[in-house]
Amino acid sequence: MKLKIKDLRNGMRRVDVTGKILEISEPREVTSRYSGARHRVATAILADDSGKIKLTLWNKQIDQVSVNDTVQIENGY
Repeated sequence: MKLKIKDLRNGMRRVDVTGKILEISEPREVTSRYSGARHRVATAILADDSGKIKLTLWNKQIDQVSVNDTVQIENGY
């Protein structure tokens, strides 16, 4: 279901959103409680004409986007 950022609500699943990356934090390392694996994670700010949200980027996703890129999130939650 394609939505504007202003229409997103906590707990929604399988949503599609398109927006522009305004900023990306420095990646940090976290360790999974379940598997013990180490992962890189960063927080991006995604915006459209209706608002802004935080977007969590994991591992390879961090290197696949840059500030000012327009991205489409599919099946997000």
